[in-house]
Amino acid sequence: MSKKILLVEDDSCIIDIYTTVLKKAGFKVETAECSKDAMEKLEKIARGVEDKPDLVLLDLVLPDINGIEVLKKPDHKKG
Repeated sequence: MSKKILLVEDDSCIIDIYTTVLKKAGFKVETAECSKDAMEKLEKIARGVEDKPDLVLLDLVLPDINGIEVLKKPDHKKG
């Protein structure tokens, strides 16, 4: 079974580069393009609706809420 990576990135070019390279390396890649989408995914993971990723690559400079604030949100830390 391939390892799952959640990529949180707002730049579509960087998403394409990372996704291409990581998939070629055998990883399953899911993306979130803003903090809101990332937090929704993380909340679903915490509730058991979605499987946990093996790794989260989180951009710290995002347009809506920065990555540090995403890490501080308590709602998704239960998973």
